[in-house]
Amino acid sequence: MYPLALIFIIHFCLKDTLLNTIINPVSITFTERGSRFLGYVYHVATIDNIEEKLGSLKKQYPDATHHCYAYRFNPENLHEFAHDDGEPGGTAGLPILNVLKSHELINVMAVAVRYYGGTKLGKPGLIHAYRTTVEQCIESAAIGKLFLTQRIRLTYPYSEQKCVDQITHNYGLTVTNRQYMEEVEITLECDIKLAAKLKDELTAHAHMGFKTEDLEKFYGLKMI
Repeated sequence: MYPLALIFIIHFCLKDTLLNTIINPVSITFTERGSRFLGYVYHVATIDNIEEKLGSLKKQYPDATHHCYAYRFNPENLHEFAHDDGEPGGTAGLPILNVLKSHELINVMAVAVRYYGGTKLGKPGLIHAYRTTVEQCIESAAIGKLFLTQRIRLTYPYSEQKCVDQITHNYGLTVTNRQYMEEVEITLECDIKLAAKLKDELTAHAHMGFKTEDLEKFYGLKMI
């Protein structure tokens, strides 16, 4: 359970827009008047992801003065959360969250771990330090696009592999979960804008033994 903090739940749909996210975790160190700030940004998609990464940092830095963080996730029902972890209200979590918002990042968590250096920074100094820590993380991060995909299960005879390879290439599909049994079974991830056209094409190959099943929609990543 999270402590009570600054929580936003915004109900609107972002699924038709390509959204910025980070691809790989990034960490940096920032020092301000003796205090050391360890900054981290992660790609996250669920509360479980968030709890796991925050828990890992708390185990890694159990003696830190503060573990302040914010996140934004779930493009279709946007959740935003900011936590000051004992810093004066609005001086840590909110500046971190505002950096994520200013970069229009989604499915991203940022954490700033602070080791107090003996000199009080004051509210303006804290806001500057936490904001700068996360800004430097994002400057070092690889940015990608988050886009809605349709997952489709396709089963087909081994003899039609070349045809499937061509379709995969034409639509820029990601192929996951391959199984080789009496027939080949794969999961395709297709940009939602191309999904209807792809399903029509796969259905047109039914006489060749193609069988399809719609699975869940999923937010995929691609580099920009």
